[in-house]
Amino acid sequence: MKLAEMIGKPQRTVSDYERAAETFPAALAAPIARALGVSLEELLGVDLKGPRRRGPKSKIERQFERVQKLPKQRQKFIGKLLDELLGDDLA
Repeated sequence: MKLAEMIGKPQRTVSDYERAAETFPAALAAPIARALGVSLEELLGVDLKGPRRRGPKSKIERQFERVQKLPKQRQKFIGKLLDELLGDDLA
């Protein structure tokens, strides 16, 4: 079955999209994906399962980033201080 028939559009329209158009109407995305047997993500070339931005970092995240930039001796000191405060035996 031809793609044009499967999505209910004239062959000429589909041919124009295939040859010259840089985009096609968003309303055709789902019918084209179904006709080709692929997901919308595959058709559009996007990965919706990849890393996502989740908003601004918390203060503690920013502080730990700063600690990572300190000299190793200062990092060890801060690690020991945290161990004492949190009662951790992870060292």
